[in-house]
Formats: sequence, C-alpha cells, structure tokens
Amino acid sequence: MKKFAAVVIILCLMAASMPPVSRAAVTPYFVAVNDALLPFVASNMPFVVGDEIFMPHEIFRQAGVFEIASADAERARLYRADIHVDFFTSSGVTEDQNGNALNWPSARKVGGTFYVPLRQVCNFFGLTVVILDVRRSIIHEEQMQLIRIMRPGMWAYNDATFLGIHSGAIRRSYDDYHAPPPQPSTPPPQTPQQTQPPQPNQPPDEIPPEEEPIPTFSDVTVYLSFYGIDAGGVDRILDVFERPASAGFRASFFVSTAEAAGNPELVRRISGSGHAVGIWLEEGTFEEYLDASALLFEAAKIRTALISADEAAESAMETAFSHSLIFWNTSSIFEVADDVADSRITDELPTDAGVYRMLFFACTDDLASELPGVLEYMQLHEYSSAMITETADPLMSGERIWN
Repeated sequence: MKKFAAVVIILCLMAASMPPVSRAAVTPYFVAVNDALLPFVASNMPFVVGDEIFMPHEIFRQAGVFEIASADAERARLYRADIHVDFFTSSGVTEDQNGNALNWPSARKVGGTFYVPLRQVCNFFGLTVVILDVRRSIIHEEQMQLIRIMRPGMWAYNDATFLGIHSGAIRRSYDDYHAPPPQPSTPPPQTPQQTQPPQPNQPPDEIPPEEEPIPTFSDVTVYLSFYGIDAGGVDRILDVFERPASAGFRASFFVSTAEAAGNPELVRRISGSGHAVGIWLEEGTFEEYLDASALLFEAAKIRTALISADEAAESAMETAFSHSLIFWNTSSIFEVADDVADSRITDELPTDAGVYRMLFFACTDDLASELPGVLEYMQLHEYSSAMITETADPLMSGERIWN
C-alpha cells in the first residue's frame, strides 16, 4: 500500500524564557500514539509557540514513558527504566538523570498540566514523531494535522493505513468538537393563575432538601486488568474502551502462551490500542515466560517483564524474584456472571485517599456488558485510572509520593 506522505517534525530550539500560555493557546491537532487515536479534546492537544510544539506530559505514557510530579507541583519527571528528565517549572531548568542541564525550551505548568517540548522528549527517549496531513476527503472544512508518536520496535500500521482505519473516528470527533453548544429551550408562556386567598391552618410549602454533591475520589488509583483473552469477550471489551465515553481509560491484558500462539491479531489490537500487555503464567516457570515472550514479540514486537498468575501458582512469584521480572498479584479476580450487576464491581472500589486497587477481570461476554457501567461510575466519581507498567511499583495499599 502506498505510504501517505508524512512530514517529519523539524523544530528549532527556542529561548528558555517562554511566556506563560493560557488554555486558549491550545492548538487543535489530532494526536495518536502508535496505532491508538487519542480523543480529540483540549487536554490531549498541544500548544505551539513559534516553531516549538509542547505536549501534555501524560501523552507519552502510552509510548512507554511515564510521568510523576512533585508534591509542590513545581517539578515534573518523565522516566523510562533507568533514564529520566526532570523539568523545574520555577527556574526553567531541565536536567537528565546525571544532573546535566539540557538546553531545552522550558516546560510550563498550565491548569495543573505540565507541557513539555515534543521533539526533545522524543529524541531523548528514542521515540519517533511525524506530523500527518489529514486528507480533505476526511475533513472538508479546513486543513488539519495529526501528531503521531511511535515507539520503535512496536508493530504498527503505516501512515496511510492508519489514517484510513481511523478516518470515520477523526471525522466524528472533529464534528463533536466544533458542534455549537446546546441552546437553552424557551419555556412555554405561563397562563396567568388566579391568586387564591390563604386558607386558615394551611401548612407551609415544604422546602425540598438540597441535593448532596457527588463524592469524588481522584486520590484513589484503580488498575484495570484482564486475563483469559480466549474467553470470547475481549473484542467487545476493547470496543468498550474505544468509545468516546471511555476516553482516558487504559488497561492491562495478561496473555498466556497458548493465547499468544492462537490470537496474534488480537494481541496486536490490544497493543495497538494503547493497552499494556503482560504474560499470564499457568505453570509459573521461567521457561513458560520465555516461550510466551517470544510469541508476543513475534506477534506485535512486544517485550515485557510483567507477569501474573492465579494466586495458587506460588512458583510464578518465585520465578519473578529469581529472574528480575515484575509480578503483579491477582488481588481481586471477578468472574462476572449473568446475575452480577456492575454495582457488585463498583462496591469493590476503595474510597480512602492514596489507596491503589487492582481489579482483575476474566474476559467474558458478561463482563463486556457490565464494563460500561463500571467505567461510567469511575468517571462520575473521578477515580484515577492507571495502567500497569514495568516501571510501576507492584501494587500495594498506601500513598506513593515523590519528594
């Protein structure tokens, strides 16, 4: 298939004294990471100053580069494995893991979000970035562009195929973004009412009780994790995550050796959609891990140190400790049955600030039916959703603070 012409970003360094930027400066670009098209919303868009493009630092998470901020919100870190970059917003200084100052444009914090220079971050962490022109056949009103960040070694569609696959979603999200706000409806004319004289001993009108505010739990982090992709419901589960209402949710899928061998296309879809992929050990041996790892790399160029297993497989934890793998305990496994509503799952969500909770689900059709309600509940109560990664600490109750 003929490749769609891509313009590689060539950006120039700019002075560190970049002026503060307001939300109004956000530039409407489509953004994608590997094969995952991100929601076309302001929180995913960059701002552009001169020839520099600055991205929200959370965007790089889906490319395997993770972020953390200091308690005083004056320092942000992007990291992967043993390398990192620290951005000091008060001084404008940027340093690598060895304390060397980097001649980069200064990061800025806008509305609680850190924006970092796109080209420099990609070069530092070995990512590839291109800007694609969105064809006029997709969007007729104006010339739009799409920033695509890619992690080398990951299986991905070429640019032309990627745009073709996502053309419908691009068009719909563009229309939704530019749709005029709903107009308030005009109340019907009121018919004059005859004033009734007060009646003796008439009780006063009851005052309706004030509605209680919906509680929010943004300090609670929930890891959504799945296993058993042969169970039949994983395609529907992935469809749920791709709905606009589920924007921002990413999960982790643990795949066994047999599943990786029998479902390479499904493995590619999981990875290409921006989800993490780990290995589910049934025997718990290192040889089993090596076999599954080779199959994942063959299917989707995935290399992972994440493993999990049934709680009964104690040998899997020993394998992790012996071979420097990351073992995630299946602290909560939900076998969702026909008679279990999504409220049964949401009841398991913690409410104490600073607590982490992994929810481990088997991929079934019943779960695919209940999952939209779970995600809607998490969104309503503003739970923080996170994705398991090699660089995240194994799940523990408690607060993680970087000082």
